[in-house]
Amino acid sequence: MKKPDLYKFTIIILIIAILVATGALIFNFSNKGKMGKVAVKVDSLYGKASVKINGEDRGQTPVNYADVKTTNVEVEMNGDLNSYKTTINPSANTMVVVIRDLGISDVFRSGSNTWLTKTGRDDALLSFVSPNLDDVSIVIDGVEVGKAPVKVSTKSLLNHKDDETYNVEYKKDGYESLQTTLKARAGYEVTVSVDLFLEPIRPVNGELEGLPEGVSFYSFTNYDNAGYTNKQDWAKAINYWLSTRGSQTLGNTANVSKFDYFIDDNGKIYNDTGNEINATDVKLEDGTLVAYLGSSHEEGLSDDANKVVAQILGKEVDITNSEKEGVSVKDQVKIKPNSLGFLRVRSGAGRSNSEVAQVKVGETFDILEESNGWYKIEYEPGKEGWISGSSQYTEKIEAKGAQDSDTEDTENAGDNKNNENPNGAHDETNKDAGT
Repeated sequence: MKKPDLYKFTIIILIIAILVATGALIFNFSNKGKMGKVAVKVDSLYGKASVKINGEDRGQTPVNYADVKTTNVEVEMNGDLNSYKTTINPSANTMVVVIRDLGISDVFRSGSNTWLTKTGRDDALLSFVSPNLDDVSIVIDGVEVGKAPVKVSTKSLLNHKDDETYNVEYKKDGYESLQTTLKARAGYEVTVSVDLFLEPIRPVNGELEGLPEGVSFYSFTNYDNAGYTNKQDWAKAINYWLSTRGSQTLGNTANVSKFDYFIDDNGKIYNDTGNEINATDVKLEDGTLVAYLGSSHEEGLSDDANKVVAQILGKEVDITNSEKEGVSVKDQVKIKPNSLGFLRVRSGAGRSNSEVAQVKVGETFDILEESNGWYKIEYEPGKEGWISGSSQYTEKIEAKGAQDSDTEDTENAGDNKNNENPNGAHDETNKDAGT
């Protein structure tokens, strides 16, 4: 019997090994690096959340797990008030990072999912998507590169960095901004999928009067975003926001950390946890804070809300937001949307004056004085300054019940505002809108 040729046998084995390795490389390349494992990091911004990765329990946040198949990475987070689930498809030998504020609903939540996919290019790509929200501005190291979805090569960035580390801000009017730091890698595309938190507390439209001494009653109306339609979620989001972002000053009440009750335009009442209750469960005491959650473009309380308030008090009461029912004592100015979400407040009526503060988009202020197309406002209790009266940045709201003569004065003021002058509103450029 002829002995086997060990040399030929070894050569055959090597050839088979090379073919298998080559096939694996080709398969891996054609599948953009989908072979191997991927590291997964999951964390929650406020409180703890239980985590599942590909259906397996991985404990509570923060979770760092580095043994996940790359074909599909399914991440599920479950918190006390809300849950979140997503599926991500990264390349092998990369990391997936999921950081969320679970919030209380799909509208009142935020977070970012970041992963890498192989491109075969010699540069690094940054890609941004916002699947649940339109017109999210992407600002990289202080320079806006566009609105999601947008993809850029890091070589094209105005502030390109040799270490490929970038600070990114995600912004949209009426939403809380979000920041992330990204590390790019040549030959890969870094993708960020972002959600922004709809701000549940924006400027109040009046502190309503007529309730017992020591009870503060604030009106939240004229909010156009459809996210405010579910009033129970809105109520939950307000107190969640105050507990996670800190207390705020509203009207004449400083350091508001929680509302005790909410009344919506349908006459429903919610307690401080957002659960619906009856009028008999409401106890109005000194220091009680009540929020009215009205509908878009609503004036005062709805009929249903007025009936509920009468039930609570056991008597009819006129609740107004001025010294005289249906009459606003002063003309007001509302800050209109702009790209950065604020307007500069200056020490005098003109761009040459120094900046003393910034006011947010959507806020409304009494007009204390007008001069050369500028409005004087009290931007904080005891602090006054001037903002542009340009229709590009502000909307003037006339006092209720104004007489014809008042209207005529307003028209004349509008004519003056349109006149060119060195200190007028036409000199208020995007720079003074915050850009």
